[in-house]
Amino acid sequence: MTTIPNWRRPLAMSDNRKVWAFGDSYTFGHDLSDCSHDQSKPSNLTYPALVAQRLGYDYECRAMGYYSNEAITRTIIENIDNINDQDLVLVMWTFPIRREFSLEDAGLMTISREGGHEFARHYLRHVDLDPGTMIDLSLRQIFLAQELLRGQDYFFLSAVTDLAKAITDPWLSPLVPRLDRNRWVMLDDDLGFHEWSEEQLNTRYQYHPTDAAHELLARKILERT
Repeated sequence: MTTIPNWRRPLAMSDNRKVWAFGDSYTFGHDLSDCSHDQSKPSNLTYPALVAQRLGYDYECRAMGYYSNEAITRTIIENIDNINDQDLVLVMWTFPIRREFSLEDAGLMTISREGGHEFARHYLRHVDLDPGTMIDLSLRQIFLAQELLRGQDYFFLSAVTDLAKAITDPWLSPLVPRLDRNRWVMLDDDLGFHEWSEEQLNTRYQYHPTDAAHELLARKILERT
């Protein structure tokens, strides 16, 4: 049986305003200076945690490392009844190549090129490798999340540039014109968080963005709140 960490368990409703964060390792805070080696709890130096601190809100992180966009939307669905009208929801979308499946021997699992699972190797060799298809599948998840959060105070972001640029191309999918661009924090040149912060800080990351990158992004979000 899998033990759910305390910070992942469903919450009782609270009178305090919260920042809810959904995403993958970029939102959880992998490689930040306060992130534990076993990644047992999320960082307090991520962009959503910093936004919560500056606004004086409570902070609830529902991100997990290696999540796919399907997993991100699933997690929003699981928590939607706990989100108050006064809360702020921040969602960072991730690599379109990732997919979530329920596997008999592993339960819910995200697969990608980095994974070693037998099904992942077979799937990525034969199915959905066309870049347009992968983007389209992610756009469906984004649109579903948008409709779930309609009426809430929320902002979407993208960790990666190919997805950030996709939402600006109305010819890519009939869903693109139906996305509410007013609810996106768009970065310079339509870059994703990773590439944008590298340019801003004049650096190249070995893995994830740094503490300074999250500080920059938090400031951008606060300009919109």
